[in-house]
Amino acid sequence: MRHLFRPAVILVNAVTSTKDFISIVETSKNSNVWVLSFRVTETYSDGTTKVVTHAMEIKANNANIDGKYNLGKYTLIYDIKGNGSNIKEFRVVMN
Repeated sequence: MRHLFRPAVILVNAVTSTKDFISIVETSKNSNVWVLSFRVTETYSDGTTKVVTHAMEIKANNANIDGKYNLGKYTLIYDIKGNGSNIKEFRVVMN
């Protein structure tokens, strides 16, 4: 019996943009914890793509948030002002 070698399908790229930004939601009134929701399109070595929705909790004393968030094989870099109304930077980079 002959075994065929099948190369592993690996993540080769991930992208997001302001159009993939969903929302910032305060977890409770006067809370300093916000939930940032967005979509990332992942591209694999076999040409397939998958859209993944992420939601992450971040500490913020107002709606002006910026920083980096590790999502495993890629990192989100964000700079958002005014409860999502003014997005200065919103992208992912491969790790």
